[in-house]
Amino acid sequence: MKLALFFSAIFAALCAVSCNDPKAKAREDIQNLQETVKYLPNNPKLFVRLGMAHASLGEYDKAINAFRRAIELNPTDTATLIRLSIMAFQLERYEDALWGFQKIVALQPNSIDAHRNLGNVYVKMKKFREAIPSYKQVIGLDSLNVEAYYSLGVCYYELGERDSAQMCYERIKDKNTYLAGALQRKLAPK
Repeated sequence: MKLALFFSAIFAALCAVSCNDPKAKAREDIQNLQETVKYLPNNPKLFVRLGMAHASLGEYDKAINAFRRAIELNPTDTATLIRLSIMAFQLERYEDALWGFQKIVALQPNSIDAHRNLGNVYVKMKKFREAIPSYKQVIGLDSLNVEAYYSLGVCYYELGERDSAQMCYERIKDKNTYLAGALQRKLAPK
């Protein structure tokens, strides 16, 4: 009887530590999810939960792999695509971010955020020519989008197309002095 009480107390203490420690809880979730995935390998929601648990521990490669598997199983899951793409972008894994944002644009062709983010990935990759259509699409969806004109102007500047960059400056100079000033400084003769 004493031995049973002893083990019961140890189990309760371990459970309390696990429940109060988010990292321990995440590790426990990962173990449980990995076990469950063995029996339900085609359930995308399990892979999303697994990805989120890995991300909470800073295991971003594992998180991205789990999110990719979830997307393979459910290619129209934009919420998971957004998680994966933003995480990859923040980790400077631009090829992964590009893959995700391209899929989001295909699923949501009228999404300003999707086109802007796709353009931003291209800019980070120094693919300014490829970024231009994304920013033009944003402007097509919202002709007053100052950030898109600024980003487009930066792309033109980086490509040596000063006249086109200057036209972007003209579109924003009275609407956002901060962005207009930043673009103007790039265009100023040196």
